[in-house]
Amino acid sequence: MADMLQQRSIQPGTWSCRRQSVRHCRYTAVKVHAAARASTILAFMPKELSQITEPAAQQMAARIQRTPVRIPSLPIPALQTAYVGPTAQQQQQQSGLPPVVLLHGFDSSCMEFRRLYPLLEAQTDTWAVDLVGWGFSEYTPFVQNTDLIIAPQQKREHLHAFWQQHIKRPMVLVGGSLGGAIALDFALAYPDAVDRIVLIDAQGFIDGIGPMSTMPRPLAAAGVWVLRTEQLRMVSKAFSNVCNTGVACKTP
Repeated sequence: MADMLQQRSIQPGTWSCRRQSVRHCRYTAVKVHAAARASTILAFMPKELSQITEPAAQQMAARIQRTPVRIPSLPIPALQTAYVGPTAQQQQQQSGLPPVVLLHGFDSSCMEFRRLYPLLEAQTDTWAVDLVGWGFSEYTPFVQNTDLIIAPQQKREHLHAFWQQHIKRPMVLVGGSLGGAIALDFALAYPDAVDRIVLIDAQGFIDGIGPMSTMPRPLAAAGVWVLRTEQLRMVSKAFSNVCNTGVACKTP
């Protein structure tokens, strides 16, 4: 895994076939395919996508697709699940390394891994999945029925069903923030599906939510709305770019 995460001297999006290896050549072909889709915004993607200017984000967004995935504990049809994954040709060229599955944090999406994904997919089959309730995965059933609950159980069932459909072999789960909590929870429930876990500033689930369980649902919903506001995210981003000395750090 250390080799897979090793930083390279060349930047994502500029890779070329310098080695006599199909695995290291395939990123160029994928990038061309993504560029061909970049000018088209899929129906399930927000119109604001056209305002993105970062090349890595454009390339990642152009590769997002959906697949129906059933969640056993929810009385809804198969959920249209957004993800970025290897092509059929890439999967035929297995490197012998376990596949990598990237799990984003709270209220985020697979776009969180837009810079890491190209580095990993050059080494092994790599997937980035938008877990139920987040990202670009379908949310309509939960708008139509507000009594539906998305708890850790539903998230691990969702991921397991996706794994059964598309991956089908032990994987390396890479979880950031709340994605780390989901990775741990999933590994406990489905150990045969996990080769190993990589945690990035991970959180963890607890049994229940304590006094918050008595909070009125509208108040809880208001709290989630505040966490999702653009203003709060911009402030958080500003603080994350400040070093311990109080001096703004350079971002890549």
